[in-house]
Amino acid sequence: MFDVIFLNANLETEYRCKVIDYLWDSKLYEPGEYQIQVLNDDDLDLDVCKYVITNTKKEIGIIERWEYNSQKLNTVIISGYFFEQQLYRSVIYPTYIATGKTIWQIANEICSTYLDDWGFDLTLPVQPIDGVITEESKNISYQQTGDYVGDALYDLAATYGYGISITKNGTGLSINVTNYHDRTQGDDDEVVFSVARNSIKNFEIVKDKSNYRNVAIVAGEGEGSARIVEVVNIAKEGETRSHLWVDARDLQRQASATMENAPANSEQETTVYSDTSWGDQALKLQMLLYRSQLRQRGLEKLADYVEIDNIEIEIESEEAEKIGIDFEIGDIVWVIINPYNLSYKMKIIEVEDVYNEGRRTVSLVFGDKIPSKLEKAGIR
Repeated sequence: MFDVIFLNANLETEYRCKVIDYLWDSKLYEPGEYQIQVLNDDDLDLDVCKYVITNTKKEIGIIERWEYNSQKLNTVIISGYFFEQQLYRSVIYPTYIATGKTIWQIANEICSTYLDDWGFDLTLPVQPIDGVITEESKNISYQQTGDYVGDALYDLAATYGYGISITKNGTGLSINVTNYHDRTQGDDDEVVFSVARNSIKNFEIVKDKSNYRNVAIVAGEGEGSARIVEVVNIAKEGETRSHLWVDARDLQRQASATMENAPANSEQETTVYSDTSWGDQALKLQMLLYRSQLRQRGLEKLADYVEIDNIEIEIESEEAEKIGIDFEIGDIVWVIINPYNLSYKMKIIEVEDVYNEGRRTVSLVFGDKIPSKLEKAGIR
């Protein structure tokens, strides 16, 4: 059982108490949510209290709903999303364009440009100094118009195996693009969940290929045969191709292109042009930049159509105490299901912590998010 701390609109402490029951559901690829039950004390003013935090968790819960009932007159049930949900209250408009930037630079610029004023000092995303940082996430070309800031940030992060988090930083907030640690390397910080070692109480395995796609046909600006199309092929050698059509007409070529914003791996980077040839080369560079944006869109869409490998396990209480110390959501760990001779290196994508009627259960979800029926149908 943990303490909960109620904060006012300025992130200042208003009230502190023990919880009776709770659900604390942390997620990597979307905002998490919570529900807590506490004693209905006269000193607890839910018209003044706006947020809730705990002494053992990093997330900030938004107080969105509270309810009383006749069967438990002395208690109140409070629920809501975590603060990351606020990213869905701002829209990217006018168009945002980036070329050859890191995911942290892009997230920083999107937040500083498009987020409404939350009334707090914000620390914007910066590249972390440790953990796994993929090379692809350091050189991104990206264009977006009209999407929610939350969708843009979460989609970008998921493409590279990262997450999004908003944490309390004194009387302000920190917005983070969180990378991860690989805890499978066999050194002192190796993390193993195993049925044989009794660190797994229950497990459920889901493998689902029904929605898998490995080639994106990304169609940009233009009409008919003049339409610009980029093919993004991530199929493995010998793998049957399964295509995904991506309408990216919203992506438009930049009016001008310069050597400074060329992709880092472009051939133009090492080429010297004369004044007379620059016009043609500028058009080629413009097209190169545009195709890199189309490719980025294709990678983002393919990330929604993966071959699902999903495992959910319930872990022992002593393992649950290691969350935030030995491993975090987003980390890659060993999951060994001995009865089926299965061994995985898998990413933690969700941590569900429940305390109900004196019993605590902690479940970890690994691998790929299982899409809902609406998401499979393309309705999000």
